[in-house]
Amino acid sequence: MRFPRLNTKRPVAPPTTRLAAPVVTSLAWLCLVTAAVLAPNALAAGGPTERGAALFEEKCAMCHRVMGMGTVLLTRRREPATALLEKRTDLTPEFVVAAARAGLGNMPRISRGEVSDTDLATIAAWLAVPAAAPTVAAPAAN
Repeated sequence: MRFPRLNTKRPVAPPTTRLAAPVVTSLAWLCLVTAAVLAPNALAAGGPTERGAALFEEKCAMCHRVMGMGTVLLTRRREPATALLEKRTDLTPEFVVAAARAGLGNMPRISRGEVSDTDLATIAAWLAVPAAAPTVAAPAAN
């Protein structure tokens, strides 16, 4: 037995919707292309220090800023003044990369899918630079 089709006509969108759809699609593509072109250049324009800081903010800060789980756990093992990774002066890029890729203590390993090798190297280089290294004034020439 065949059942008759009740609605044989397809619904027709109002004329304003039919005209707006291509415009919205074009604007969406324009925004995506603009973001893809400008975003990497904006980070690169700041130099490796600003790029490292931006990547740390994006990828690591949720655990390694004040009151983040990583900072809280490091406070148990280290002096509270050096629990923040940004304040430490004893980090090397190799240690940061090894700790991130293999995991360390309660920190899970960070895969290449989460943070690329290039981005991790940039973060590691930024963390390895002493944040508040005291500057020694040169002796005055007499």
